[in-house]
Amino acid sequence: MKKMIANWLLVLWQERKLAARRLALKWLRRLFDTAEDRLHAAEVRLRDELSLRVRVESPRAAGRKGQRCRVLVRSRTMNSALIEFQDGLQSNVSRNALRRGKMKATLESTSKMVELETREGCKMPARIWEGVTESGIPFHAFIIRVGVHKDLDATQFERELQEVRSPARQWRNSRCE
Repeated sequence: MKKMIANWLLVLWQERKLAARRLALKWLRRLFDTAEDRLHAAEVRLRDELSLRVRVESPRAAGRKGQRCRVLVRSRTMNSALIEFQDGLQSNVSRNALRRGKMKATLESTSKMVELETREGCKMPARIWEGVTESGIPFHAFIIRVGVHKDLDATQFERELQEVRSPARQWRNSRCE
């Protein structure tokens, strides 16, 4: 009788253990599906934000080579993409005809120095440089090193590097120092 009760308890314990494993798997699948959905949504947002340029002429996008566009839909089987230009014209082009746009910016050195700290706790000085992109978006950069190739004459570069202006108002009294 004791052996029969022990076997019954063992079976009951194994069934509960199996049920707990199934429940854990169910929750892991839900978490994975949620993460996959979020990743897909982020990929779609990133695809919308990417600035692409058309490289090859296509019949519907004639005369638009080099213009900025965004990808609406990608096809993996036909290696094509539906794109939209800034004026709203949509065209179906080969994905080989698309190239990522390059950002161009102009930087100016300022007199503001800050101290940056790495993850390891090392502190290094950096100068705040202010810039503006080709499309007019202002930004700032923390530059820790600037160099010229060793074979080039760097005297003019060093003179220009000494010319600094006062930083924008938001950095004058900042607590970055």
